[in-house]
Amino acid sequence: LSGVLSQDGDRRSLTDEFAERLDADRERLPEVARRAAERYPDEPYREKLRLMRERLDRVGGIRPGGYGSEAALLADLDAIDADLRANGAGVVADTYVEPLSRRVETFGFGLASLDLRDHRENHTEAVAEVLAVEGIDYRGLDEAERVRLLSDAMTQDEPVIDLGAATREGLSDTAARVLELFDRLGEWQREYGSDAIDTYCISMTEEASHVLEVCFLAEQAGVIDLDGHSGLDVVPLFETEHALAEAGTILGTLLSNDAYRANVAARNGVQEAMIGYSDSGKENGFLAANWDLYCTQRRLARVAERENVTLRLFHGRGGSISRGGGPMNEALLALPTETVSGQVKFTEQGESIAEKYANPRIAERELEQMIDAQLRARHRALDDGNDDGSEEDGGEEGDRDSENGGGEDGNRGGDGSRGGGGELPEEWIDAMDEMAAAARAEYRDLLESKGFVPYFEQATPITVIEELNLGSRPASRTGERTVEDLRAIPWVFAWTQSRCIVTGWYALATGIDAYLRNGDMGVLQEMYDEWPFFRTTIDNAALALARTDMEIAAEYAAMADPDLRERFFGRLHDEYDRGVSLVTSIAGREGLVDREWLRESLRRRNPYVDPLNLLQIELLDAEGLDAERERTLRLTVKGIAAGMKNTG
Repeated sequence: LSGVLSQDGDRRSLTDEFAERLDADRERLPEVARRAAERYPDEPYREKLRLMRERLDRVGGIRPGGYGSEAALLADLDAIDADLRANGAGVVADTYVEPLSRRVETFGFGLASLDLRDHRENHTEAVAEVLAVEGIDYRGLDEAERVRLLSDAMTQDEPVIDLGAATREGLSDTAARVLELFDRLGEWQREYGSDAIDTYCISMTEEASHVLEVCFLAEQAGVIDLDGHSGLDVVPLFETEHALAEAGTILGTLLSNDAYRANVAARNGVQEAMIGYSDSGKENGFLAANWDLYCTQRRLARVAERENVTLRLFHGRGGSISRGGGPMNEALLALPTETVSGQVKFTEQGESIAEKYANPRIAERELEQMIDAQLRARHRALDDGNDDGSEEDGGEEGDRDSENGGGEDGNRGGDGSRGGGGELPEEWIDAMDEMAAAARAEYRDLLESKGFVPYFEQATPITVIEELNLGSRPASRTGERTVEDLRAIPWVFAWTQSRCIVTGWYALATGIDAYLRNGDMGVLQEMYDEWPFFRTTIDNAALALARTDMEIAAEYAAMADPDLRERFFGRLHDEYDRGVSLVTSIAGREGLVDREWLRESLRRRNPYVDPLNLLQIELLDAEGLDAERERTLRLTVKGIAAGMKNTG
């Protein structure tokens, strides 16, 4: 800007706002102002910009005078913009100043906002240990007593605990790390601005006290206070079946708590809540998990409306359909109408970032699709679902061919009519309840069947995946070999490698069959045509079925003990066959995929992936691999992942 805004101050008059801001900077930085005035005599814009640059250099440092927030920088830019327009230079303001203002609004001082996330048990441990110094047995308290204690502590004028060095002596490594994190959080916000790190997610939240513990620690560390200021959104992450079922109750308890409500008020009355797709899918299977998540969102929305706060849902979606992935625009349109507030957050997996955002044109298309879906969903919510039902463009082929961001069906039938907004027909809800219950029972029966874990170990490359350095977290939480202990990513990854993607369709057929014993296929077809959620669920399952190859899967199953293979592979194959038949019947098409380009993509890709699968099977079945063959085995995992366009 300094190279452009060289207007002479003698030939024009400054607006009062600009003049006041220039004088304020001269007083704030007198020595810098003296040098700037000498270098830029009668050039007020350049003088002001030199002072602004100095203030930027001092942000987060020990020298005084730096900008306290990006809002202060934006106010200076706005003053320059207004001054230019007042003096007939609106074109200059539009061309040079406004684009910079938009960048400041978008990126602030920190480029991108970061979230902090930790497991609820670590916070509980830290709170228990520091309160023990005060003679309080926190772990011995029940939930109501914990909530009352934490709330009272946050409303006192003075901190109830001394978090100094003396208090921290003798603390466990876990507690010490948590306390240090809150210390550093305050430092980071002062250095980079409060918006740079403004969200704290609590994984495995199952009680209101798990959220209040973070508020308590943040308040004691000075990151938040209850007098109108807060630098932190405290976000519960609901992941397990129990947590999802109780999410509405937990949020209601929090929002009726005066101490917690004060923090929400200080965050502009916005309550963010995160829902996890990965663990719920692994715990209950594809269909039941999708329905649980949908119902949870509706319950949270009802609580937020009752308590008069704005709900912002944070969707913890994985890369694969099995973990909540799929076309983002369809996912946004499939959200419950009452949750569409105009604000939404979601995770993007590392595996999909390059595919979606490395190419500027594809990145722009992704953004267009997301904005389009959010706007249409918001319009539908405001208009109570009175949509015209017109066909929508399914998007460019390049961004639709993967479980990370693709699907085969575009936005069939627009937003839907009856399912798009307002109250859902009871007939549909009853159908989903029945299908989800039957699917959950079948899925859990599979996982809990004797011998299933050994079969999983023998018929997939899970042992190789556990040794690969492909993720940010270990494959299992405790090192035990159980499905419950295994993290969702390796669970999905292993099945995908074996081409038997049970995580994306198993028990779907059982659930549908249970409904059809007394129900009507016509109702399911109506739900598919008119309810975006159900259509997206069926279409995502269809894609997972289409990418499954039971012939290759049979070769993996052949590595398992014959008794295990006979018990489990036939069961999986039967569910697959029935799933294909039922999904195509519901969708009213002959094949799983009705987009020619996607069928062609799968047809062309499979011949390159199949040999890698066969080579992997040969190496997995061999004994005593040397270093070169071990390396080859690892390469097959990466090659198959590239061919399937998915890790987990």
